[in-house]
Amino acid sequence: WTHIGVAKLYTDIINNGYNIMYLTSRSVGLADNTRAYLNGVLQESYRLPKGPVLLSPDRTIAALRREVYIRKPEVFKMACLRDIKNLFGPSRTP
Repeated sequence: WTHIGVAKLYTDIINNGYNIMYLTSRSVGLADNTRAYLNGVLQESYRLPKGPVLLSPDRTIAALRREVYIRKPEVFKMACLRDIKNLFGPSRTP
């Protein structure tokens, strides 16, 4: 399942000089499946741009529990985004 028009939107973003990074709460054990899914998205004549895929280091069952049972995938995503932001230091916004 993808949002309608996301491939064109991301392509437009890339064409404006930005880089795309994909963040998912899926486990690292699903890395190949996740990349294959992203590479297979085709909407009209647009594909999702290439970019790094950040995945949860949790085991598949733990990540699935967080995403499906607890319904809190944002817990991992918010922590991951905070860690990425901290890489740039307190005075910079990535």
